[in-house]
Amino acid sequence: MGASLTPCCWRCSPTPGSARCCWGVAFRAESTGMAIPELTPPRQAIERGDYGQALRALEVLADGHPVSGMEGTQVRLLMSTALMGLGRNAEALAQVRLIARCGDRRLRARARELVAILEAPTLERPAAWSMSLPDLAGVGSLEGSGGAVRRRRRPAPPPPPPPPVGATRLPVGFAVLVAALLLALTVLLSGCAEVELALEFGGPGRLRVQETLIAPSPTTVPWQRAVQEAWSERGGRPHRSSVDRARGGGTSVSLDSAVLPLPEATALVMRSLEQTAQRLGVVLAPPEVSIEERNWWIGVVQRGRIRLDLEPLGPLPGFNASVRLEPLPLRALRQVQGDPPTWDGPALIWPLRLGQINALEWRCWRWSPLGLGSLVIAALLGISLALRRLQLRAGGGYPGLPA
Repeated sequence: MGASLTPCCWRCSPTPGSARCCWGVAFRAESTGMAIPELTPPRQAIERGDYGQALRALEVLADGHPVSGMEGTQVRLLMSTALMGLGRNAEALAQVRLIARCGDRRLRARARELVAILEAPTLERPAAWSMSLPDLAGVGSLEGSGGAVRRRRRPAPPPPPPPPVGATRLPVGFAVLVAALLLALTVLLSGCAEVELALEFGGPGRLRVQETLIAPSPTTVPWQRAVQEAWSERGGRPHRSSVDRARGGGTSVSLDSAVLPLPEATALVMRSLEQTAQRLGVVLAPPEVSIEERNWWIGVVQRGRIRLDLEPLGPLPGFNASVRLEPLPLRALRQVQGDPPTWDGPALIWPLRLGQINALEWRCWRWSPLGLGSLVIAALLGISLALRRLQLRAGGGYPGLPA
């Protein structure tokens, strides 16, 4: 066989003749060296949908070619195709059963597929698949009626002239009122929203994270509540949240974490930045936060780096974002990309510029009170021993015991 069978094409077709293209290709015999040229006209008739003419020609050829030969098998295949096109499925099934007894293994397999197709139940076609046309025999001719209607139609009177008041003009006061309302709405919506992330270094290897969200609304806005819920979903160490009044009548939401170990605090900072961007409906690249410390007993050498890619954000009027590092001296800065930071006492405030990459690197010492105290005690003990040695050399001797 030259092509695979498509059973649903025949069973689901509205009429037998509408499936002639699919079945003509499906039952086309392979062009082999044993093919007889007399099969060409019947095959072309099947492809055109002329199943009756093809069947008459194939019946003549079937008398001279038994089903045991390859030519006879090809003739019976085309006969079954023509019979199915005429709706005579029972006769087509009989022809296919004859083909199933031939010697070619491939033809027997194709014949078994055809038997399964022909023995399958016929599906009912829904009424929506066909359309019935009304009987137009009882409808009278409409010739000449259009002319009579046109003759009876009278021309419509011309429209009345416009009133002599001139063109309608928009009042100037209304335009000023609309402009003032739009300006007030813009100022109200833009407001002075602010997001501040604070990192407070409590000691060597310890860090506290705080996030402050300020909105101009007198009550908390949805994005503030969303970030607050994100903090409560993080789990882990306990945290504290509070809602206060900000400057200008706005609302300030403060989220504080406990003093955490450095690895846990660094992971919290990265999650906080990612979730804040998600809650604000912004897709940003993952932030880079790296804080490393090396302990030297009397203190630690701290190296930190923060990199935020804010290029997807355009300029947002009235929106400010900053990072606060406390304590961090001026000499600790190594590299700043973006706006230069400012200092508020011991704290460094780094404003973030939207629409570009912001990066900050620092390196500083974090002194340990315990290590410094141990160093002072060791120094005092050394001084005391040195003075005692000088006293012995001067002949003072050891103090005598009381009598």
